[in-house]
Amino acid sequence: MFRVASRSFAPANISCGRQARLLGCQFVSYPYQRGLLEIVRKIIHPDAVPCERCGDVEKFSNGGDDLFLSVLKAADQSWTANLFSAILDPTAFRIFIR
Repeated sequence: MFRVASRSFAPANISCGRQARLLGCQFVSYPYQRGLLEIVRKIIHPDAVPCERCGDVEKFSNGGDDLFLSVLKAADQSWTANLFSAILDPTAFRIFIR
């Protein structure tokens, strides 16, 4: 795919990094979902100048208790980090306290 694409990007965690780099793939700074977001921004704004709508997304993603964003953040963490986070979360034990 990298060979036939006119532009190609990869997140920092790609497993075939050496081969992709030899074929001209551009790497972004971040792994996983954050890396994919960076790739989308590079495609949408090749001049690196964000639009008004991108600013709105930043405001939304930095706060609030959004389940979808929580799932994306959990996907970027290791299995052990998610386990410890669940163990230390006081709301996880509400059902046992009744």
